[in-house]
Amino acid sequence: MQHPSWRRWLRRGGLIHCPCANLSRFTFGAALTESTPPAWWLKGRPRNVFQSKAEVELLSQLAVLLMPDEPIAEAFRDFPVQRCQEWGSSRLCPDLAAHGVLKTPGAALFIEYDGYYRHMEPLGLTRDVRKTSALLKFAPVGSIVLRIAHKERQWKDNSVQVLVDGWQSEHVPSLRKTVRQVVASLLQSCRAELVPGLVSRLEARAPPQIDRHAKTFAVDAELVGNASSSSKRLAVQEFLQTEMQLTTVQVAKSIARFPSVLGCSIEANLKPKVQWIKGLGLSQSQVVKVIARFPALLGYSIEANLKPTVDWIKGLGLSQSQ
Repeated sequence: MQHPSWRRWLRRGGLIHCPCANLSRFTFGAALTESTPPAWWLKGRPRNVFQSKAEVELLSQLAVLLMPDEPIAEAFRDFPVQRCQEWGSSRLCPDLAAHGVLKTPGAALFIEYDGYYRHMEPLGLTRDVRKTSALLKFAPVGSIVLRIAHKERQWKDNSVQVLVDGWQSEHVPSLRKTVRQVVASLLQSCRAELVPGLVSRLEARAPPQIDRHAKTFAVDAELVGNASSSSKRLAVQEFLQTEMQLTTVQVAKSIARFPSVLGCSIEANLKPKVQWIKGLGLSQSQVVKVIARFPALLGYSIEANLKPTVDWIKGLGLSQSQ
């Protein structure tokens, strides 16, 4: 998908880089809501590991404003994609994803929080440009990527960029100010692209208040993980899909049933246990079925739990196949 370059306009709490005015040619409808989530949305699964506390603290508030009828966790989604040279991962993880908020049917609004200082470094800027391109390639034509930062960045990118003030963690007044700046920027830069119902709701709630459910969500999410555990989670997911041959749905259910699997080492824990289970004479399909139904097995000790259990079962007089 080709995207033109756009002129920039810098302002605190306002637009830095505004492609939205050029998206009008993509607007074929003005549906107020989408009764069924679009296909790209359904491909994703909610994540339970977050990059940073600041990210989830701000974006959970925006999730409530953009999609009040959607559970907050649903807005934080990871999507499977085809690994390619431009994006060298099988996962695409926008900081926040929203549907049903743009006039273009099925279009996505992705929001990226670039407050971490590494986003200002050359490698961080390069990765952000690549991620913007990957998001726009993944989503339908007419989709928008909104990037939130605290300092101006000189670059060529196909996103809508806004500058906002920082805030103190768990400090309601400063967070409310930042949320207000994001909302003002969104209305200023993309008003024509937003569904009228959302525009009216955002204007009616100005200045926006801090949602207590989103605040609670952010506090709980802080306990889940950080950037390193997020990378580890993706690695475990990829192992379960590629090595174990579990489907995306089976992986999601396995993690939901046994979240501690995300803390398991692939080399020291997962691979040895999978090999041991296969050594019982089970076929690949049987191993998949066992792990999908009883993912907690991956957390058991081979010597202390699995071997004694198998020996006990054999002692009941059951054959190897049984």
